[in-house]
Amino acid sequence: MSQAGNKLLTVIIPHRNIPELLKRCLDSIPARDDLQVIVVDDCSDNDVFSYVSDCLMGRDVELYKTQTVSGGGAARNEGLKHAKGEWITFIDADDLFTMKFNVIVDSLSGLDADIDVLYCAANSVDSDYFTTSNRANLLNKFIRMAISGNPEGEMRLRYTFGEPWCKIVRRRLIECHDIRFTESSIHNDTKYSYLVGYHAKRISSTPYALCTITTRSGSVSRTLSESKKLERITIFGETHKFYRESGIPQRYVINFLWPQMAKSFLGNRDTYKKGYEILKQKGFTSAQIKFNTMKHIFRNNLVDLKNKVIKMIET
Repeated sequence: MSQAGNKLLTVIIPHRNIPELLKRCLDSIPARDDLQVIVVDDCSDNDVFSYVSDCLMGRDVELYKTQTVSGGGAARNEGLKHAKGEWITFIDADDLFTMKFNVIVDSLSGLDADIDVLYCAANSVDSDYFTTSNRANLLNKFIRMAISGNPEGEMRLRYTFGEPWCKIVRRRLIECHDIRFTESSIHNDTKYSYLVGYHAKRISSTPYALCTITTRSGSVSRTLSESKKLERITIFGETHKFYRESGIPQRYVINFLWPQMAKSFLGNRDTYKKGYEILKQKGFTSAQIKFNTMKHIFRNNLVDLKNKVIKMIET
């Protein structure tokens, strides 16, 4: 049991303008004396925030609010300021914990002292109809690999699994290395995830699903503005640089950088040129940027051509 307020686990939930889903998430958390639950409201509409405040009355939940709309990364960082648990995990307001929550949390006390992260499996469903989706498939594949003793599974959990959910992390690791979320509009969890994986002495995995991750039509924009495209290039340019300097094989980086550069090259040369300059500042050479961009374009064009040929043959 932790000496920091006798809290074993802190759960941090960022929220903005989805109060009914937040209530559903909170209802999935069992009542425990050793649990600290924090909701950080990212400047929801006034009536929504009032509704959330009313819903939390009588619940053992701490509520904080950002002063401006700052995004999930800033909300999670605010939650970290108030965390008291020996362990910390995050869940989005539109997701739920599973019936295995207590089993998993009870197991934390029995983990070796040098285990810094427990990676858990997940379920994934549509938020409205609870039909199965494939959002957790990759995580569950990595979990199975790690449990079977395949070292590739551990590396994938440490460096490729970029979401904060289903990671239960010792607070001392986060505080010792000052690990925080990027306060960006997209991919704010990427740096947090790979720094947790990099600094963890040992990790452990469980086949039990901690969370049910949902998919919603309105949760992620299908189109990115130029600023978000440049944010993506910046974040994954820094990720590639960190992996390169830390001796982590580049194949573990989530492949967002070069597809974005390729799409920008084909769709908006101005965005590509700005991305090019960003990557130059991150230490990439002109040859590296051009080669990887063209490689991705060439490979995808071949895939498109192959699919067209197959479609012609089938018809």
